[in-house]
Amino acid sequence: MEYDYNIQDQEIEVLSSIFGENFYKVPTTQCDSLKFQIKILVKLVDDFKLLINSKDLMPSIKKDKEKEEEEKPDEYIEYKLVSLPPITLKFEFTDGYPESMPPKFELSSCWLKLNQMDMIVNYLETTLYQPGELVVFKCVDWIKDGMMKYLGIENQLIISGDLVLEKSSVDGRCYWETEQSWVSLLSAIPYIQYHNSLEMKRLFNMESTHLCPICYCDYPPEEMSLLKCNHFLCNGCLSQTCQVNIDSKDIKHLKCTEPGCPQDFDMNLIQKFTSPKHFEDYLLLQQQSKGYLKCDKCPNGWAFIDTRTQSTFCNKCLFSKCISCHQQFHPGIICDDVGKPPEEINRSLLSVSRSRQKLDMFKNVETKVLSTIMVSERIIHTQRIKKCPGCGIMIYKFDGCNKIKCTFCKVSSCYLCSKIIDSYSHFGNGKIVCQLFDDSKVVTEEVVLVPRIQTVLTYKTVETSNNTGTMKCVRCASTMYRYKNNNHLYCDRCKTQQCYQCKNVIQGTKHYTTTKCNQHGDDHV
Repeated sequence: MEYDYNIQDQEIEVLSSIFGENFYKVPTTQCDSLKFQIKILVKLVDDFKLLINSKDLMPSIKKDKEKEEEEKPDEYIEYKLVSLPPITLKFEFTDGYPESMPPKFELSSCWLKLNQMDMIVNYLETTLYQPGELVVFKCVDWIKDGMMKYLGIENQLIISGDLVLEKSSVDGRCYWETEQSWVSLLSAIPYIQYHNSLEMKRLFNMESTHLCPICYCDYPPEEMSLLKCNHFLCNGCLSQTCQVNIDSKDIKHLKCTEPGCPQDFDMNLIQKFTSPKHFEDYLLLQQQSKGYLKCDKCPNGWAFIDTRTQSTFCNKCLFSKCISCHQQFHPGIICDDVGKPPEEINRSLLSVSRSRQKLDMFKNVETKVLSTIMVSERIIHTQRIKKCPGCGIMIYKFDGCNKIKCTFCKVSSCYLCSKIIDSYSHFGNGKIVCQLFDDSKVVTEEVVLVPRIQTVLTYKTVETSNNTGTMKCVRCASTMYRYKNNNHLYCDRCKTQQCYQCKNVIQGTKHYTTTKCNQHGDDHV
C-alpha cells in the first residue's frame, strides 16, 4: 500500500495528543498496515435513562392458557445514568486517503445492536467523509456528540432480552463486545452499572468544591459523600442524619435529602459515618424492615436487595448476585442455564424469533411440575403458609401459638397479621383482633396430588388424634382441648388463656417461668 505518510502521520500525532491513553495502535499481521483504536465516551443528556422491560429481565412460566392469553402492558425498570461504557472505534488508512477514499472503520460496543453500529459506520464513511479532508477527529467528535440523536436514543436507551445470535456483522466491520457467558444485551447490565458508578465518582471528584444542600457550606469532594442517585451531602450532615434517625428508630428517612428523590443511603455509607453501637442498632432495624443482605464477596459490604430484578447489589465491591440461585446476577438467563456455554443455553429458545415469544419454551413443561406449582399456590392461599415480614422467606406453622420466629432472619412476628412483634403483649388484649391461639379444633391439611392439571386439596378436622386432654374453662365452662401436651390452653368463647396444670387464668407464657407449672409435658405441680 502507498500512503501519504506525511499527512497521515500528522493526523496520528494530533489524535494521540488529544485522546492520550484512549488512543493507540492496533497490532496487525501486515507490517505496513496503520490501524488504530480510540475509546469514545458518548455524551448523555441530563436525566438520561436506561429502560429494561421487566418481562425480559425476569422470564416467567406461563402456568395456564388463560394467563397466556392475557396481554399485560409493558412495565419498564428505569436506571438513571451519567455515562455508558465507551464505544471502540478502529480505523485503518486506505489507498487514496484522504484524497479520494475514507479510512476503513470498525465499530464495537457492549450496549449497541449490530444494526445500529452498521448505521453508524455507513454514516462515517459516506456522510461525514469529504474527499481531501482528514476525517477521523470529525468522526470521533460526531460519535461523542451526535450519534445518540442520530439513532433516536438521545433521552433513553431501551435494552431488550433478544438473543444476540450473531456476535459480528457479515462484513466484520461491527461486532458486539461481549464476555463468554453473555447471550443478550441484558447480560451487559451489571457492567453498565459498574462503569456508571465509577464515572459518577470520577466526575464528582473533578470539581473543586460542592455545596451541601443541608448546611449550605462548600466542601471539597473528599469531605462529601456521593449517593447512587448522583446527589450528595457533606460527611458531617450525613453522620448527623444517620445518628438522629437511628436514635428515633425512623430509618425510612435515611435517604437522599433532595426533594422527591427516593434513593436510600447505602448501608456501607451508614456504617462508615456512624458509631459501632449506632450501626448495630441500624442493622437490627434494617433486618426487621428488610432491604439488605450481607455481601458474599467483601467482608464488610452490605448488598441492597432489588425486588424488581430479584438481585442484590453491593455498592462497596460492586458485586451483583441473583437472589434465587445465589450466583452472579444473570439478567435474561434462567437460573438453570447459568454456567452453560452460550451455544447450549436454551436451544429451544434459539429456534424461535427474537421477540418475546421465547417464553413459549415453557409450554411443554411436564404436567406434574405445573400441578405442583398449583398446589403450592393453593396452600399459600389457605394462609397456612406466610411470608416472613423480616426477610420474605416462606414460613409454615404446623403447631403452637401464633407468635412465630423465623429460623432464617430470627425476626419474631404474628402469624395472623404478619406484623413484627417483640413479645406476647401483642396478643390477649381485648382491643387487638389477634389471639395467641387459633380455634380449639385443630385443622390439618392433606394435599392430594393427581396426575393432571386440576389439583385437589382436602381438609380433615381432627378432634381426638392429637388431643391429650380436655378442661372446662374456669370462666364460661366451655370445653378446651389440650393439644400435643401443650398446657397453655385458650378458650375460644371467652378469649381467656388458662393453665392446664394449675387450672388458673394466665396472661402469656411468663406463667411457666415464674411458677412450678410446665408449658409442655405431663409433669404436674
